[in-house]
Amino acid sequence: MSSLVTITSKFYDKSGRRVINLNVKSRYKGSIRENLQKTDDNGLFVFQSSSNRIVEILAKPPNAKDYTVFKTINSSIVSSDHNPIKVQLPKTIEEYKKGNVKQPASGTVFTLFKVVDSTGKVMFNFPIQSRPKGKKTFERSTNKEGVAEIESSPNREIEILVLTSNDKFILKKSVNSGNGSKQPILIKLDEPYDSFKSLSTITLLDKNDNNYIVEKTNVEILALDSGEKNIITASNGKIVVRGHIGKWVKITVYRPDGTPLKSVDYLPQRINARSVKLHLDVDVTKGSTQQDKPVINKSINHKDCSSECIIQTYSFETSLGIMIISKESLESILKWEKYESQPYVPSKGGDGKSGVTLGYGYDLGQQSTEQIKKDLTLYYTPNQIQRLLKAQGKKGVSAQALVSSLSDITISKNKAYDMVMIVKKRYAEDTLKIYPDILKYHPHCQGAILSLVYNRYIGLKGNRRKEMREIQGDLKKSGSNVPISLRSMKRLWTTKQNRGLQARREDEAKIFEKGLKCDCYK
Repeated sequence: MSSLVTITSKFYDKSGRRVINLNVKSRYKGSIRENLQKTDDNGLFVFQSSSNRIVEILAKPPNAKDYTVFKTINSSIVSSDHNPIKVQLPKTIEEYKKGNVKQPASGTVFTLFKVVDSTGKVMFNFPIQSRPKGKKTFERSTNKEGVAEIESSPNREIEILVLTSNDKFILKKSVNSGNGSKQPILIKLDEPYDSFKSLSTITLLDKNDNNYIVEKTNVEILALDSGEKNIITASNGKIVVRGHIGKWVKITVYRPDGTPLKSVDYLPQRINARSVKLHLDVDVTKGSTQQDKPVINKSINHKDCSSECIIQTYSFETSLGIMIISKESLESILKWEKYESQPYVPSKGGDGKSGVTLGYGYDLGQQSTEQIKKDLTLYYTPNQIQRLLKAQGKKGVSAQALVSSLSDITISKNKAYDMVMIVKKRYAEDTLKIYPDILKYHPHCQGAILSLVYNRYIGLKGNRRKEMREIQGDLKKSGSNVPISLRSMKRLWTTKQNRGLQARREDEAKIFEKGLKCDCYK
């Protein structure tokens, strides 16, 4: 019997808000057996599956006739409450609720209400609450005609509460549902439309619920009905948006390099909304956007820095803190870990130490079976992973003898880049196991040492690792001798086939030296 894995998914609507109490279910692809649930108060849908199975995640939004598949995954994907699988609906919940008036189910009726302001202006997308008399309230919004439909039992006392400009709901109408209504019952507010101006404090999050805190973040706020546009700047991951209740705004966050992230629509529904969260299509922890999108670049800038020290960086969150490497050092790593679409063995096995390698230098000979399964899940099929596992631990000529049988397994450049960024995060964690002091150095220096560890890993024993030990001690001091140790390692690679490793150590030494010159960095 296969072991079960727990899968945690989280549902968002088009505006980025979590969707609670949503009808959801999961099933193996092609199976008729289904697991029906509702999302919890955090929008989570948690279920179990056998490992390494293709699983479909379905949902039935309001007014939908049936369930729709919104996500197909391999069950081996890693997820948790803090890193759920994101499932986004193509519409907002309000848009789903706007649909045509439904035919009442057996034993229920629909009563229609139309909301206007004190001057008779139609209030569309306007929040109201309804309840059977003396019972719990349910919140909904009017449609583009200002109409809301309330389902209830026949001849039931229904109470309607409306929002006021002091941000409270008050009882405005009480009616008997009778047999339902074909014409809307009018609800006239005591205040004009202009009284319902909103002020929303919005926390920006990435797609995994991490705070999006980037210094001097420019944000464009576009009112969709009027076309009015404003640019604001934030540095603490929060923005304040002014608008009107029921009027959509489009929020566009710009990267430090001036390019926009994917816009997010937002509908104000309170006069003072202080706990709104918007999810951006970006992963701050990995420092990259979704697959096939550019990475986020953060500028290291200080008033005392020279122009050479003002650089772009990438961040990796670790258990000891955030490791920040320069764009230049990352590009150097990728230069030496060149991209190949098919599996290959560096030096064709002549160095005796390299294994079957994928994409940007992912060496199967250096990884455990479990690590390979975890790292490759998003980029290869289960069958391909099983075949690639034959190369686990094999190096040199034994790896070269195997590689031709795997030549049909390919990876695109974009996927290979996405995979290497995830692997770099793991190597950042490993780097700090032996070099925790590197965090106090400039991103050029951090990137050079990450490059070293990615290439040689973290062993410190034996004569071949003498310089690795020296670097460990020197980082506790000034780091001034690290370039010397990097260049000293060239003694290990003296053949023609290994000249690339000598050149790589030289590049790392030069980048580290450049970082040492930037003593303005703290």
